[in-house]
Amino acid sequence: MRAKLIFGCVFALILTGACDGFCAGVIRQRQRMQIIQRQRQIMYQLAQLKEAYKQAIYHGNYELAGKIRAYYERIVQKYASAYSHPSVSQQNTHNKVNVHEDNVEDISDVIAQLNGSSQIWTQIIDEEPKIAIIDHYKSVYLNEGVIINKSSSDYIDIINTLLTDHPTMLQYPFKEVLKSAAISQNDFHSR
Repeated sequence: MRAKLIFGCVFALILTGACDGFCAGVIRQRQRMQIIQRQRQIMYQLAQLKEAYKQAIYHGNYELAGKIRAYYERIVQKYASAYSHPSVSQQNTHNKVNVHEDNVEDISDVIAQLNGSSQIWTQIIDEEPKIAIIDHYKSVYLNEGVIINKSSSDYIDIINTLLTDHPTMLQYPFKEVLKSAAISQNDFHSR
């Protein structure tokens, strides 16, 4: 009888521990789903802002376009580290750039290097940091009163081709490379 009671108590403890583990898994899954839902809301908001930016440019309201772009960038900065990727929630990898497959650098360091020359551009592996870099320089030009309308993702191939066809341009700051690419596309407009 006593053995049955001890076995029952041990079984209850094991079952309770398993329940705790199961409940923790359910809570983690719910948290992941909430993060994914919030990411989708942010992406939807960013898509709406992109569309509003395009409309402001189309209608010649460059002041509004600048404000929309600044708001867009604030949202990206605010949520980028918090929602970098659901599978790496403990790591902040948003500001990292893969260079040479095994070397990872901070995007601000890469931009600092690109201010001197464009050599590192050809070594950046991922498309996402290239878009962020082009966005950065587009906003620099926007602050100087110049508008580049095409999307940053469109410019990746244009710039890659330009640098392949004219390797001496790698010596120039990236800002000048983007300018050349935009001019070649008739997409370098003063306000």
